[in-house]
Amino acid sequence: MAKEVLSTGDLLEWAESRVRISDPVTSKQAADGIALIFTQLESEFMAALSELSEATSNEVAARVAGDNFGRRNSIRRRASDLVAKHAIEQSGVRQCEITGKKAAVYKVCSA
Repeated sequence: MAKEVLSTGDLLEWAESRVRISDPVTSKQAADGIALIFTQLESEFMAALSELSEATSNEVAARVAGDNFGRRNSIRRRASDLVAKHAIEQSGVRQCEITGKKAAVYKVCSA
């Protein structure tokens, strides 16, 4: 039997459904805080991007995963999630040092 994978939206809905009116305020705050938690892959992406200052998602993935191409793909795909969370932003377009193709360049959002 396959495990059910919840999207972020489903997870938030599930968490909010578990908070009762009688629960302390901290329970509601904890449920709300789920949206702010970065996954392990997102954290690795952010750390590498911070070190590189500005980079394409493939450059970040290569920095994190080296020659492990399956892992590189998993890391690379976190860019759109992090943009949606306003943790990183696109800062331009240039030729990627990994693929040789034009690609979006990202940087960590300033707080």
